[in-house]
Order: sequence, then structure tokens, then C-alpha cells
Amino acid sequence: DFIANPKATGYQSLHVRANIKGRNYLFKIRTTEMTTSSRTGLVREWFAHKTVPSSFEVELREMLDILGTDEDLSYREMIAVSGKKAIYTYTPKGDPIELPAHSIVLDFAFKVHTDVGKRCIMARIGKRQVAPDALLEDGDQVEIICQKEPVRFEPDIQHRCQTPRARAELSKLFRQRREWLARMIGESILRQELKRYGLPYEILENPGMAGIMGPLGARELPELFLGLGEGRFRLRELISEIKTRLYAARETLQPPTGSLNRIELSTLDPVCIKFSRCCNPVPTEKGLYGLLSERGLSVHQKECATITSLHVQREDVVEVRWRLKETPVPKPQSILILEAPSRNRVLMMLGVAPEEMRISEIELLSSQPSRTSAWQINFQVDTLQGLKNILVHLGKTGMTFEFGLEQ
Repeated sequence: DFIANPKATGYQSLHVRANIKGRNYLFKIRTTEMTTSSRTGLVREWFAHKTVPSSFEVELREMLDILGTDEDLSYREMIAVSGKKAIYTYTPKGDPIELPAHSIVLDFAFKVHTDVGKRCIMARIGKRQVAPDALLEDGDQVEIICQKEPVRFEPDIQHRCQTPRARAELSKLFRQRREWLARMIGESILRQELKRYGLPYEILENPGMAGIMGPLGARELPELFLGLGEGRFRLRELISEIKTRLYAARETLQPPTGSLNRIELSTLDPVCIKFSRCCNPVPTEKGLYGLLSERGLSVHQKECATITSLHVQREDVVEVRWRLKETPVPKPQSILILEAPSRNRVLMMLGVAPEEMRISEIELLSSQPSRTSAWQINFQVDTLQGLKNILVHLGKTGMTFEFGLEQ
């Protein structure tokens, strides 16, 4: 999915591989706008006009300034937001700020200053207080309200931003969150794998590790952990190199089989963790598997057909568990009861539900009279432990229900 996770060049598309009558096909699905933006950029737009419009020159200068101030920023920031009308917004002091049409508060905040954008929790437009994703209109006077620490923005907000600077800065923040989790995972699975072979963790401090990490492109241990946590470095090959080059004269344990390395998490951050829709895993369950990639941790059920079809090695998968009492559930959740015997039965079940379940809405979905009815229960819960208690309670009622976690 290069739409939710664009390539470094800004390329966006949905790639689908299929085998039809014994032949492999690759389908690339994208909108006309995605195709156009991948082919055109600031320089081509410049040549097409023959001359440089003043507003376009300002945009070009800003893009080059973005690229020049941080070597980590990708070519994506060079993709022009061309063809869009501009709106004029104003700071509380009356300074004008030009933005593309359909810009949101966060575009304005990052235009004021990068640090302002990172800490923006809301804005005041006239007498209204609005969220960072609120749409701006021509002539709006905007006052940004910040908190002390950087905000953990949701990934969806990046797609609503219209300015390259806002998208670039959000992309950088999201990458930092993914890399933090990947380093933690990489260090954890390496520590476990060394223990399985009877190798001391202190062996990583051996000067000879530089010769092992060098060919991988890792200069320091955090970079090694990152590569392992993103699935770029093969754990089996790394252990083999350590045994051969740093522990050759001593005996090690037999290569492990069966049991996977395990990681324990206390976050549901959608930037880093994806719950696969192919098997709809729930983090309160046991026996969940995680596939490692640069785009984050993809979580599946143990029996998922995707896991089986990949024929992955033991070292390429991790067992994922959550610290239920420590993991917050920030978003409202919904449960769909498919076959309830009666209204009274539903209300009775909810009346004795665990106290952690704060119900906000009960909706009857069935429109025609029948022996059974479908209901949607919207609720909030503080932690995964509370969510588990709720699901266990529903499971004891005998009613058929569906639940998918909202991240």
C-alpha cells in the first residue's frame, strides 16, 4: 500500500499481485492525480510556463529551503501543489499567510514555524476553537494554541494537509515513531536469540562487531537494532556471523526450533502497528504474530492464511503480546451484536457489563420484525484489560457478535 505509505519519491499507488490461470500479474491502482504528481514537479511546471510566476518562485524557494535545512527530507517535498487556488489567512497580528485552497489549521501552524506545528493542539478562529484538522477559509484570522510537548498526531491528518512542509514534517515525526518501536523490537529479539544459542549479550560490545555490522550498513548498535526491527537484516544470518567470527572456539546451544521470539507492547499507535484486516486480530488475544517491515509491525492471528502462505522462517516472525493493564485505548469502540433474542436481553446484558464499559450509544440496526435483531453498541474503555473483560463478558452471553479494534 504505497498510498498510505508513499515511497520516498512521493510515488503513490496500490499494488496488488494476483495469480490468474497460472500467470502472475501486478496491478497498479491509482488516481489520475497520483499519476500526474508522480510525473510532474516544480521544475517541469517551471519549464511549461517558460517564465517563473512570482508566487511560483516563492514556492520554489520554500521547497529548496526545506530540502536544504534537513538532509533527511525526501524528494517528496519537491512535488508541487500545482493547479490549486490560494487562500489568504492572517496571524493575530495581521500578517498574511498564503496557503493552498483546502488547507487546514496544521498547514497554517507549520507555515508559522516548525516547532509551532509540532505542538499545535488546537486553534482559535474568531470566537471558535477548532481542531488541528479544521478546514481554513479565505480571510480567516488564526491563533495557534500549543502544548509544551510535541503532539502525537494521527496518520490520517497527513493526507488532509495541503502544504509540502506540513506533510514533510509529519512524515518525519511518523518515521521517528516507527523507528523507535523498530529499535525496541530489534534489541529485544536479538537479546532473546543470543540467549537461545547460549551467547552472552555482552558479545555485542566486542570490537569485532564492527566488521559484522559494516557490510549491513550499520555503524552502531542502535542502527543494527533498527535494521532487525524493520526486517531489513536477517536475524539468522547475523547470529551465524557472530558465532563464526566472535565465538568460534566455544560451544553454543543447538539452533532453536518452534517457539518464536516474543515482544511485549504497551501502545496501539496506528503509525507503527497495523492490525491486518485479513484475519481481524484483537490485541487482547494470545497467539498473535507480527511481521516486521519498514512501514511498521503488521499483526496477524496465528492461523491467518497470509502467515501460512508466506512460508516465513521462525526468525522472521515475532509473537506479539500487549501489557493489557498498561495499554491505553484512546478511541471510542463499537461492538456489533448480530443475533440478539430480544431488546430486554440486550439491555440486561449491558446492565451487568463490566464497569470499565462506558456506553455512549445503543442503536437497533434491524428494520424488519424478526425473532432476532442486530444492535450496535458504542462505548469507551480506558485500557486493553478493560476491553478484554468486556469481550469475555459478551462471549458468555451466547449471542453472536463482531468486534474490530478502532485505533
